[in-house]
Amino acid sequence: METTERDKLIAYHDGLMKPEERIAFEEVLKRNPVLAEELAALRLAEMTLKNNLFSPSAGFTQKVMGAIQGNPATNIRRNFIMFLGVVVVTIVGAFMLKAGVFDSAVTTVALPEIDTSKVGVPSGVTQHLTQPINLDWKSFLSIFLFINLALAFIILDRTVLKPFFRNRQHSY
Repeated sequence: METTERDKLIAYHDGLMKPEERIAFEEVLKRNPVLAEELAALRLAEMTLKNNLFSPSAGFTQKVMGAIQGNPATNIRRNFIMFLGVVVVTIVGAFMLKAGVFDSAVTTVALPEIDTSKVGVPSGVTQHLTQPINLDWKSFLSIFLFINLALAFIILDRTVLKPFFRNRQHSY
């Protein structure tokens, strides 16, 4: 099928044709069984998508919410294990930083040559543009540990302490 026929078929299906174009295309559909089959397939696909994809089954919301909420005791235990994992990673990284593992770890990234004649940059500036960049892994690890520690406090607050105090409040 040609692209123009496919475009016309979609326009016909979507109701975008003018009345005289629609009548002429219906005549083409009567003479062309392949085109008529494609229109039927298009209508079937649209009907299937409308009926099956956009309407969830009965009880879908309850099932999803039940799975999300789950057993509170299991969630607290799982979240506490996640908190401990973050703390362990932070402690190991801090010991590695203190031991000097990353003191001499520096990576140099050489920048490609830049043709500044096309841009109109003065020649003295180009020396600064092409100098290599030194990446200090000790600084990178320090930033990573700081972010990890902040994440540990957020996890502790949101997933361990709030549910613990909420459950404790309901028990009195």
